[in-house]
Amino acid sequence: MEIIQQFLIPFLDWELLLLVAAGTLAGIFIGAIPGLSVTMAVALLLSLTYSWDLLPALALMLGVYYGGVYGGSRAAILVNIPGSPASVATALDGYPMSQKGEAGLALFLTTIFSFVGGLVGVIVLATAAPIVASFAVQFANRDYFLLALLGFCSLVI
Repeated sequence: MEIIQQFLIPFLDWELLLLVAAGTLAGIFIGAIPGLSVTMAVALLLSLTYSWDLLPALALMLGVYYGGVYGGSRAAILVNIPGSPASVATALDGYPMSQKGEAGLALFLTTIFSFVGGLVGVIVLATAAPIVASFAVQFANRDYFLLALLGFCSLVI
């Protein structure tokens, strides 16, 4: 529980909350436009925030990422064109709902479950990151080689 409290302390700052909100709003717009990916938006934002302090830069990038993944569901539900790769599954269920006149319900459910899923993901990340980090620092050169080999083998399959 202490790990989660330490993780959430920086997000109680008003400046960081405003940066997360601004990033989320920008991410929703970027994610809703088909062809503009969330990864591209965060990569472009990285060059902008390179000289910033750590926490404001991460707060803005976190907001853009989560907002972009959520924003991609808007286009997926309304016009059957996923705005982001993560929204492909949303297009399979959301667009048929919008054709039946239930677009509002589909957008509402996407909003709620996107928030809940993001919250669960952040809690799991905050809990598991120290464990994974303590395991990862013990990697030797052969482990990195085998990990890269596993990545190449998974590309072939």
